[in-house]
Amino acid sequence: MLNILCCVKQAPDVGQMRMDPETGSLVRAAVPAILNPQDANAVSAAVKTGEYGLIFCGK
Repeated sequence: MLNILCCVKQAPDVGQMRMDPETGSLVRAAVPAILNPQDANAVSAAVKTGEYGLIFCGK
């Protein structure tokens, strides 16, 4: 039996982020968190292998 572990995390949607013109830093307020697209691909590939279980950690 093959065991596959995919570690994923939420990341801010970079398509909706903007820069503060005064400080030059990223403004993350009110930017939704999404599943990183590369992490989603890894989970999809792991699920296609057959049997799987899910473990959720976090808030």
